Amino acid sequence: MQAEKSKNILYIECLLVFTLCCVVYLANKKLISTGDSLPNSLLALNWLKNHTLYFDSFRNNYFFEGYDGLPYFFAESKSNHLVSVYPIGTAIVSLPIYLVFSIYLDVIAFIKTNITGIPFDFNLTNASFEPYRQAFEKLAATLATSLSVVIFYISSRLKFPLATSLVSTFIYAFATNTWMTSSQALWQHTATNLVLASLLLCLLKANRTEKNHLRFLLFLAGFFCGLLPIIRPTNLLFSIAAILYLVSIYRRTALFLLLGLPISLLGMAWNFYNFGDFLGGYTALGSAYEVTFYRFSFDQFLQGFLGLLFSPSRGIFVFSPIVIFCIPGFWQVFKKSKNCQDERLIASLAIAGIILFFSYCFYTIWWAGGSYGPRFISDINPILCYLIGYFIDSQFNFVSSNRKIFISSLTVFLIFLVISTFSQVLGAFSKAEWNGLPINVDTYPVRLWDLKDTQLSRHAKSLFFQIAKPIENIAIYSQKLAGMIEEVEKIDTQQLNKYVPIPDISAPGELIILRAKLRNTGPSRWLGYESGVIPGETRVRLRVFDHINTQVLETRLFVSGIVEQNHIAEAIGALALPKELGSYRLVFDLIAEGIGEFPSSSKYESYEAKIIIKCQITEEALKEFCAKR
Repeated sequence: MQAEKSKNILYIECLLVFTLCCVVYLANKKLISTGDSLPNSLLALNWLKNHTLYFDSFRNNYFFEGYDGLPYFFAESKSNHLVSVYPIGTAIVSLPIYLVFSIYLDVIAFIKTNITGIPFDFNLTNASFEPYRQAFEKLAATLATSLSVVIFYISSRLKFPLATSLVSTFIYAFATNTWMTSSQALWQHTATNLVLASLLLCLLKANRTEKNHLRFLLFLAGFFCGLLPIIRPTNLLFSIAAILYLVSIYRRTALFLLLGLPISLLGMAWNFYNFGDFLGGYTALGSAYEVTFYRFSFDQFLQGFLGLLFSPSRGIFVFSPIVIFCIPGFWQVFKKSKNCQDERLIASLAIAGIILFFSYCFYTIWWAGGSYGPRFISDINPILCYLIGYFIDSQFNFVSSNRKIFISSLTVFLIFLVISTFSQVLGAFSKAEWNGLPINVDTYPVRLWDLKDTQLSRHAKSLFFQIAKPIENIAIYSQKLAGMIEEVEKIDTQQLNKYVPIPDISAPGELIILRAKLRNTGPSRWLGYESGVIPGETRVRLRVFDHINTQVLETRLFVSGIVEQNHIAEAIGALALPKELGSYRLVFDLIAEGIGEFPSSSKYESYEAKIIIKCQITEEALKEFCAKR
């Protein structure tokens, strides 16, 4: 009777945890994603609605706008089909959720058809479907992540008392990138967290189960081990760790793992059939963009190691300092791992997580492109937070013997918890864009170490201005805007703080970084990119005109700081020059983004420069050509 009552209480607790997570994750009412998650948001639905895993019907649709050729998240298969460059595991995991979405679309189409009398169906390739795609992706990510939090909570309750489980679950759900990465878009990390948490629960249950149920749990564990690497190849480390642990503990009984592992063959066969490579489209992606993903050198390791831990705009100890408590937690686990099955399991998965971390230190794009915080570390979150549970549990047991140490550690713990949670709140609710402004972080990764304009500070200012409203009356503010562009120069990317005139002659498609010197001559202060204010941010508009005065390009230079009247400012930005040969005119003027141009009555001057695009042969290219001859 008592066991039944405890089970019912656990059900209620899980329902409350799930509901709370869904409410919090959906509270910002927006999708926070990049192109990385786009194929994951369509693959299952494309199969359910169009009965194919290929994206051939999406060729040249609105996803291709802004790309010269294929978008990076699509690739041509060996059989000339358009496919996702990423593994199909995330689509497999999210298939049950998208089945519900597909039924919903069928119901809506049926209702519209019967009301209007005109046959209606949703076209996944049309831009009109984009609001549905985004809503489904956000909801799918939220549901999957909330479920992973519930599973993590159940796993914690198997090992720890209620208080410890609640705190460690809160950390996992709201104080790590589980919130800002996994729950906000359908990343590979979303599926990884769900499957890894499920694997952890299976194995903990197996340690507490009789033989009859043990075999089923081992089958499930095998299924999850097979699923992990086809979600994300690096997850193979967790699968290997779990398999080695199970074989060492259960010996022959562990053979039931083999019944679940064949799910991995599905993903491997898909990769090999379409790409001729078991790793899938990553090789094709690297070749297309001439990127070397891994560089095994000490300099690369040191850069990645320090960046992943301490970068002001990507470091795990900056965004989630609470995870530092996983270190004493790991020590607790390590001490018990020789004699206790649970601790041996956690130690095995933790070691896999450590190896995964070190592998990312050799990754050339260790900052994970256009993301918020330490996205790559998200895969390890369930293990990190379970280790924190060991620390919390030991501290609760320690309180009676040494109260001073307990209070000190609790104070530090709470401060780190508040900082970690607040960093996720900033990312979720602010409207700032940091990765692409003023220069894309992938083009200029030195920004990752800029202490003056960190990702957190940008988002904090944006959230503050969303509340404080720096522009009370847009009409009055815009009428008093005035300024002038005094000079525009090219930044020498090889030498910091060196500026040269805009070259008269450049190569087709060349990327140049420009700096403009400006002066605010009006009573309205300028709000620069660090403020994160939209609309109203002051920017330099750059338009490129060809020899017949037709505009061929438009981009922005981004003003730095908050600039008062008669003060000087700078604006920087990147310009990818046209690929067609010819003579071009560059026209620079000032605008308030989202409001419009500066008033024509102001004492404001535009700035112009001319540039000729010629086919230039570098000395290195000439030597290479001669050598081939």
